Amino acid sequence: LSLLPPSVPVHPSFLSELSRSVSAILGQPFTFTVRASGFPKPAVTWFHEGNNISSSSLYEFTHEKEEFSLVIREIRPEHGGEYTCTVSNRFGQATYRAVPPSFPKALQRVAQAVGGAAVLECRVAGSQPLTVSWFKDGREITKHERFSAEFNENTAVLTIRGLTLNDAGEFSCRAQNQAGTSQTSSELCVTGTWFSSAPLVVRWFKEQREVFPSPKASIRGEVRGEGSWSSLELHTVRTVDSGSYTCQVSNEGGKTLCSSTLSVQGV
Repeated sequence: LSLLPPSVPVHPSFLSELSRSVSAILGQPFTFTVRASGFPKPAVTWFHEGNNISSSSLYEFTHEKEEFSLVIREIRPEHGGEYTCTVSNRFGQATYRAVPPSFPKALQRVAQAVGGAAVLECRVAGSQPLTVSWFKDGREITKHERFSAEFNENTAVLTIRGLTLNDAGEFSCRAQNQAGTSQTSSELCVTGTWFSSAPLVVRWFKEQREVFPSPKASIRGEVRGEGSWSSLELHTVRTVDSGSYTCQVSNEGGKTLCSSTLSVQGV
């Protein structure tokens, strides 16, 4: 081990690649981190699509010892693209380029009937190598005879065969590379009648609030085992009635749900 005296200049260089322990989800923060050295201590400059990034309400720069970070306080769609980090001192400079994962084609809501097949598809961009994982309601999907996942030519596809009501929920595709992690999510709605020997309880919600029968809303249906059904009817709808509506069916064995979005146009 040899120690260089402080007066010896050292060309700036990167000691590590961009951290894998960051995430990029719309509305959430995202952090790039690199380790770099040099003497005198190098200045760090970040670029997005070739444009110099300045400190602002959206961007923050931090550093501790040899670690330099760019913090994007709130991820927006326009933050996708190529990021470049340059470290420099008066003896030279070094540049590191990274393209974090993004989704030029995000997941879309899919609705299919019980017994059918659902195909969830998205397109991924970013620096190679890219890896893709699938999740349902926050849990990673492992090998299953009814689920098959493919990732070819930057297109990720999840196919679910023999749909049941329990397959309904939120599905997410998570892409990761050396620059970080990004995710797209959407809903799978499974339609059909319910078959159960246990008593069923049906509840309707608008956003997170339960909807009860009233002069403005009627809830109808038959919940008596095989062939059960339910409907929610809104009377004299207004623009304030726009939103996401969810039907939740449960018994002692578990629950399933299906959602739809109502858009009421004003006049």
